[in-house]
Amino acid sequence: MRRLWFAAVALGLVLSACARRPSVWVFSAPWDPRSDQALANGVAWRATIVSGWIALDTLGGVPSSLYRDALLADSAGRPPRFALVTSYRGDRFHPEAVRALGRDSLARRRAAAVLEQILRDGAYGGVVLDFEALAPADTGDLARVVEALGAAARRGGARTVAIAVPALDTAAYPARILLQYVDRLLVMLYDLHWSGSAPGPVAARDWARQALRTWVDAASPARVVAAFPTYGYHWRPGAPTDVIGWGDAQRLARESGQSLVRDSASGALRLHLGERGEAWIADGLLAAGMTADARALGVRTVALWRLGLEDPALWTALGFR
Repeated sequence: MRRLWFAAVALGLVLSACARRPSVWVFSAPWDPRSDQALANGVAWRATIVSGWIALDTLGGVPSSLYRDALLADSAGRPPRFALVTSYRGDRFHPEAVRALGRDSLARRRAAAVLEQILRDGAYGGVVLDFEALAPADTGDLARVVEALGAAARRGGARTVAIAVPALDTAAYPARILLQYVDRLLVMLYDLHWSGSAPGPVAARDWARQALRTWVDAASPARVVAAFPTYGYHWRPGAPTDVIGWGDAQRLARESGQSLVRDSASGALRLHLGERGEAWIADGLLAAGMTADARALGVRTVALWRLGLEDPALWTALGFR
């Protein structure tokens, strides 16, 4: 009876998602062949693809493209492509680069001019700013940088300017200030557990719903994007934690002879691997549930981090198949 109940809930979520497909933004991963393969399969083309990767230099804050945009020559008839503008370089975010830009008006003007040209050359229809690891004391610097780069993005042809904000950090990323300079707040509803934490779900429905409600209350549903995970982690005793995708989770299950089990508290899938550790991953059913929760709050746009790692059932859950 319990299995039948879960099956009925799953079917209801999928049908609900299909009935009113959300607007979807998908982040590509140009360093990962799986992302290219997912693009080649064609299903993601019905979404807005964030295919440009632009990073701030850690010294002067000047933006530069990290990867060649594989979609640059193949965008005719497609939805507008977006670019990510980030302070992430190497293996971490660099909040010091944002602080330095915030305190140097000449450096901001130089960074803005370079970004404007990159976006114009790439014909990007929107940008997502991603400046993580900041503190409440950095709000002034962040606001000045977002104001300058947001204006540059619009001059470069971007019709949508968004900024990524952590699920729970409304102090360092105040909606009231940021919404003066951006159109949308992209709420990162993932990494509830992360590579440096104890094992656990990357996202949980109740946690994500409560976090999203906080941002909706601070802004409005039309100005919020709910960003969901497509990935998971494999925590390994005495070794670095691996980021895993759906295919990796299936392989680990086969190799271990274990099954992925739905965690009733979070809605995520869990895999016990004995001496090989523990893995958790988000799947299409969790995405469908989180989408339904976002819709109930009035949020009509969702984002996926990131392409190539997803459960294939996710596209059906979102109404793309």
